[in-house]
Amino acid sequence: MPRCGPTGNVARALRTLRPDVTVEVQSPDRRALFEGLPRNICARGVGFASEHPFNDGPENLWVTFRQPGVARPIEALGRVALQGPEATVGNVWGCELLDMSPRVPGNR
Repeated sequence: MPRCGPTGNVARALRTLRPDVTVEVQSPDRRALFEGLPRNICARGVGFASEHPFNDGPENLWVTFRQPGVARPIEALGRVALQGPEATVGNVWGCELLDMSPRVPGNR
C-alpha cells in the first residue's frame, strides 16, 4: 500500500516510512479527511491508516505534505486508489498523486 505503479498496478516502487512528514487530506470543499503520519510514501502515492472508512468520498482530493524545517508545504491533487479493512486500526487507504503542481492562492 499504496499501489505506486504508473497504471495503478502493484508496483515495485520504493516505499518509505517518513516519521518527520505529516500529511493532510482534504475534500474539494476543504473538509479534513485525514491528518497525521502516513503509513508510507512513494513517488506516486501515500498510504494511510484510519479508524474511519472512506466510503463514497469525493473523486479528487487535496493532499498536503508538511516537514519540519521546510517553509512551504508540498501540495498535490490526488485520488483514492485503494481502501480496505486493517486489523489494528480499522481501515487502510492509499491515495495516488495525480498532479504535484502548487495551488494558486485562494483557489482550492
